[in-house]
Amino acid sequence: GGIRNSTEATNLFVSDYVTGFDWLVYEGNVTVSSKHRYLRTHDRAPRTAIGVDRLGHLLLLVVDGCEACFRHQGLTLKELARLFQSL
Repeated sequence: GGIRNSTEATNLFVSDYVTGFDWLVYEGNVTVSSKHRYLRTHDRAPRTAIGVDRLGHLLLLVVDGCEACFRHQGLTLKELARLFQSL
């Protein structure tokens, strides 16, 4: 299931959605590396992460930032993973 493209999203009146790519932290270890070259892991940007801690509590993390600014603001994927790991 799921929405496969922007046309399907538009037809369902979806205006906002979240995508993902892989684990940031898995079993307590940061998994973001340069192997994810297509993700430009060193770029700073606003970020959103969703996870579950060791006790099963849902964790939602939103980091403000600006991709369009002259000096990019926000976190890199590795910084986001380390922050999430520390929670």
